[in-house]
Amino acid sequence: MDFSDASGNGGGPTPPDEFSEDELDQMVEVLSSAGGAWLIEQLYEEPKRFQTLRQEFPKSPSTVEKRLDEARDAGLVDEKPVYRGPKKHHQLTEKGEVIGNEIERTDLVRIQREIWRLEEEYDEEIDGFHESLVEKQDELNEAFIDRVRKSQSTGDNEFNQ
Repeated sequence: MDFSDASGNGGGPTPPDEFSEDELDQMVEVLSSAGGAWLIEQLYEEPKRFQTLRQEFPKSPSTVEKRLDEARDAGLVDEKPVYRGPKKHHQLTEKGEVIGNEIERTDLVRIQREIWRLEEEYDEEIDGFHESLVEKQDELNEAFIDRVRKSQSTGDNEFNQ
């Protein structure tokens, strides 16, 4: 698209903003943070209230607020919410819409959701492991003491250092 006037001296409308390298780096930082891609995907579907985002986000409410601030700083979310009726809604900027479209075309959010699922599974497993250790604490202590005693009686320096 040519944004110069008929005289060719560039007096026509100014071209739209472009993505600078610094902006892209800042956007990638937002998207790679916990919930960043999710937030942009949610706002790409439609502008949303903070309360709605907070309820749907699988992490803490403070993380939603932090991601919104970072997305605003990166130029992905409008500085000021728009009003729909009496309620404020957060919406993407034009650049945010472009990034939202790219997120929708990729598996980025599906992968992020899978990571969250795995984190939850890991947390459950580690909790179960911890409970198992607590239940076996006496048994583990006895096994450790026996092992130390055996190493001391055989001269093994593994536990003596």
